[in-house]
Amino acid sequence: MATVCLIQLLVLVFCLHGVVPDSREAKYMNTLCGELVIVKNAVRFILEPYMVMKMPEDCEVHIQAFSDYYIYKDKINIELSFLGLNIACEQGSVEILQLGDYDDKLASASGDSICGDEIPEQIFRSTEETITLKFHKIYPQMYTASFEILATKIDKGACYEDYGGFLCDNQACVDRDVLCDDYNNCRDGSDESDSECIGFWTTAAISGVVVGSVAGVIVLVVVLIVFRKIRHGSVC
Repeated sequence: MATVCLIQLLVLVFCLHGVVPDSREAKYMNTLCGELVIVKNAVRFILEPYMVMKMPEDCEVHIQAFSDYYIYKDKINIELSFLGLNIACEQGSVEILQLGDYDDKLASASGDSICGDEIPEQIFRSTEETITLKFHKIYPQMYTASFEILATKIDKGACYEDYGGFLCDNQACVDRDVLCDDYNNCRDGSDESDSECIGFWTTAAISGVVVGSVAGVIVLVVVLIVFRKIRHGSVC
């Protein structure tokens, strides 16, 4: 019986570990070309290698910050940071632009286009509520590329805790929903600090407990069924 309990505990830990780090909402580039995506807290934008061949030469995704609270109206913008990047520069690139003004590129330090396999350290922040993420294929037959970009809504000016705000140590204001999600939305680690996260239960953590508990019960039932069959000599 102790072995069964150990199995159940391992399943629970595995589920918790697997759910929490990937809890931030993900959007996939191959389904977003020409679309407007609303960001209320933070969203990951992902390009997987298998998506590239069927995508158009230029895929633009418009990303707009949004708050449910009127007090933040006209006081929010979008901040983009790279979590991963692998694009051969002779085949394609990423550009980050201000919506409606394609001459105003929020360029990387190396130029207007972002490519290669080194993750940029630069943070790209819009001056308005909307920013555009553009993936460009130099060759239509381009068959592989990938990136992962985190878009975080940032509140400019005062940060109101009563209206869902969290003031980072660097004075940036993010949505409280991004606390303890393992993505360092503040960029200084203050939203992931022990003082904020000890005893903090995210939706993902709660989901992990539920999933882990259900999986543990299933494993327990299966083990008991097999044990009974062994006792009665009917197991295959």
